[in-house]
Amino acid sequence: MPMRGLWWRRFVVVLGGLVWLAGVAYGIWLVVHGRFPMAAVLIAVGALCVLYVVPFQQSRSSRLEMRSWQAKLRKNPRSESAEAEAIPDEQTRPQPDGAVPPDTATATPRDKWLEPSADDLPTRDHEPPIPFTSNSIPELREDEDEDEVYLRATGHLAAVNVQWPMDAPTRYINTFVAHPGEEEAVTALDLSTDYELLLNIGRLHTASLLSAAHARWPWELLPGGGHWLRAALLLEGRQEAVTVPFHLPATGESFVCDCEAGLPHTAVCAPRTWVRLPVRTPDRPGVLRGELLVYYEAAAVVAMRVELPAGTPGAVPHLPVVNKLTRSFGDLGKLARRTASVVTLERGERVVVNGTGFLDSPFAIGANAADTSAANVRTALFDSHFSAFEETGAWSGRRQSGLRSRYDERFAKSHAEYERDLRRLAVEGSELYLGLFCPPGMDSTSAYTLPDLLRHEARIRARPPLVQIVDTRTDEHAMLWSAVYDLPVSGDPDRHDVCPSVRRFGPEGDHTGPVPPVCPYEDTHTDNILCPYGFWGLSCLLEQPPTVGRDLETVVHDGTDGVALLAAVGSGLDARLAGLHVDRLREGPPTCLLDRPSIATESELVAALQPEAMDVVYFYCHCGYDRRSPLAAADRYLDFGGFTVKPLDVTRWARSRDWEFPHWQRRRPLVVLNGCHTSEANSGTLNRFVPAFTQWAGASGVVGTEVAVEQGLAGWVMELLLARLLAGDSAADALRSVRWAMLRRGNVMGLAYTAYCLANLALRPTPTPSPSPSPSPSPSPTNEE
Repeated sequence: MPMRGLWWRRFVVVLGGLVWLAGVAYGIWLVVHGRFPMAAVLIAVGALCVLYVVPFQQSRSSRLEMRSWQAKLRKNPRSESAEAEAIPDEQTRPQPDGAVPPDTATATPRDKWLEPSADDLPTRDHEPPIPFTSNSIPELREDEDEDEVYLRATGHLAAVNVQWPMDAPTRYINTFVAHPGEEEAVTALDLSTDYELLLNIGRLHTASLLSAAHARWPWELLPGGGHWLRAALLLEGRQEAVTVPFHLPATGESFVCDCEAGLPHTAVCAPRTWVRLPVRTPDRPGVLRGELLVYYEAAAVVAMRVELPAGTPGAVPHLPVVNKLTRSFGDLGKLARRTASVVTLERGERVVVNGTGFLDSPFAIGANAADTSAANVRTALFDSHFSAFEETGAWSGRRQSGLRSRYDERFAKSHAEYERDLRRLAVEGSELYLGLFCPPGMDSTSAYTLPDLLRHEARIRARPPLVQIVDTRTDEHAMLWSAVYDLPVSGDPDRHDVCPSVRRFGPEGDHTGPVPPVCPYEDTHTDNILCPYGFWGLSCLLEQPPTVGRDLETVVHDGTDGVALLAAVGSGLDARLAGLHVDRLREGPPTCLLDRPSIATESELVAALQPEAMDVVYFYCHCGYDRRSPLAAADRYLDFGGFTVKPLDVTRWARSRDWEFPHWQRRRPLVVLNGCHTSEANSGTLNRFVPAFTQWAGASGVVGTEVAVEQGLAGWVMELLLARLLAGDSAADALRSVRWAMLRRGNVMGLAYTAYCLANLALRPTPTPSPSPSPSPSPSPTNEE
């Protein structure tokens, strides 16, 4: 029998100390007499003895703590201290209707719960560590090392000694629709009715909308032990996701309770089986769409697409799994270091990812810094578009100067010129990113992990992430969010490593197939990488909602008639280019009804904008600067040749008798200001077109430009944008598609267009599917130009 106890270890400590002291003394004598080898041997032997007992001394307090736990639990297994630390035991926790108790796993299951098949059993060798409860502390046998017992009890030896029992069931994600407070599945949904989307993780439920093959919970990819998880439901038309935390123990069913997420359960913990997410069906027959995700910390583990048809006979709820976590949590890199946070402040500047509040990232930037960054980005975009020229007329002999577009007649550039533009914009966008998310004095965790968070969301949802800008000081922050660049780059553009995506999606690339939601060459990225996916305007769906004092719209008009477009064309434009552009718009899809009224005077324009008869109000004209003082910031005006329109004029029309108040209250069009720098602003701008049209005129949103744009290029952008909107794309999807289409010609000016509206704003409601809906991929930019 091997030696046990503490006496022999104390003997080793004393012996090692004596040997070490003797070795040091004798070593000094040997060194003095020049005998180095023997001194080194003695000192090494003494050091090894001391090092051997260090782990024993460090773990002694842990063993004493374990013995104290054993004594308390044997005396009172349900003591208050143990209850506060232990996760509710599966035996005492209320079980869902029909669930099989853990000690009767071989019994016949009830009607609503299924036993797993042999194919569903885990293929991993080891079970995550068992929670540290009274049942998990073993007795100390005479022939067993107390250190090993303690490590096994606390889970530290689980990775090498404790194996997953092969008779334990695989756990599944269960979800279905039920009436509030009930557990019976509902398949036929009525209109204007409250329901709940139920979710839990455990035995497979017969009513679950997920198949066993897709519903398996990937426990082996997460750290061992029990976990606090979050269910997040984001429905169409909602800016914020409904989020409910719940707990998944190491074994058994998940449960919801009133304990604070992330902390130990309390003595009064009252577990409930189902996560309940409220849902209300629409007033008219249609499909309520959205996404349901389960998060561990800041990483989405499972993503499901929600399709809830209401008022449609024969149509049933559909929740296909879009994607799952495919690599272990520890392999997520920087994202694994980010913990979930919860927004508790009503005010504050932040960006929210996919409407999920615990994925927020606060930002802080001063007005002067915001103006500087915006000016730098705008200058880079302007220089990519125009070059100054000065020449002498061949016939007149006069010196002429002006601006000339750097793009050819197809609004395209060579690959070398396009890459040079990207390099400069990446530097400006990277400085903007660091200025926003890592200013002096702010914790850098957000800036460090946000890029990985966005890309993980894109992979798990199989679509670009939605980035919502929550800014209570919009008038002080004139950032170009589309130009934000979140990948690390050097300040020297010539030193950037070039991602293969630059060529693939540029003017010399292969333009077949849709654009992936994440860079296909992400694994090759370095710490100084130039990639189109670094720009938020290309990698994300940006939402910059205006402040209007009402709930913003997600649909311009819910009718089934054709889309009506009112074109207000300025007389100061090149007449030939303007005519060709309007003809192309008129000859576009037959679902678009274009009206170009005469607007020779301001009164004619006011009359044309008065009725609620249009879905898109399109201003195609010059835009100038209204500079009334050399010390003040300039305002803007739209130039129609015979008259001009300032933001103050739009508010005057809304307050006059010519327009009904409130204006456009039933059919709120999307306003497109397609001129030079129509949405440009800085912290000193007094009047802007965005609030004038959204808050006063009642528009659902405004699309404008941040810099000067050549007339022909501006017309091409509108043709691309209108085609995507008529195809059913939301405003954010359509604008992102336009940017990628322009990039394929080496044109970066898509980043100069900004949409101030809800990201999911559409001209018409999503068509109702057939009674047997089938999964369809999320819309992605295609390579059509």
